[in-house]
Amino acid sequence: MNDRYGNYPIEINNLFNLLTIKIKSIKIGVIKINIQKNYIDLTFKTVNENTSSTLIQMVQENLIKMKSPLTIQMKNIENKDLFFTINLFFKKLGL
Repeated sequence: MNDRYGNYPIEINNLFNLLTIKIKSIKIGVIKINIQKNYIDLTFKTVNENTSSTLIQMVQENLIKMKSPLTIQMKNIENKDLFFTINLFFKKLGL
């Protein structure tokens, strides 16, 4: 797209990031994402064994905390990129 139309606006970049996050979320069983100023909550429908062990490790490292058996919460790192924290989380999960 860049070679034909030039740089696209930040809104289009945000749309691509949002769609990528939704696709990755579906892969690991996330049914709800709540992004707030200071925190991001992810609610799972189910958690497979591989994802579960990674999440437990992340809790032990204080990267995330459990709000309920199927909901985790992570601190939203202030950054120019609105999706920095959630992309970092998915990278830790190997996605």
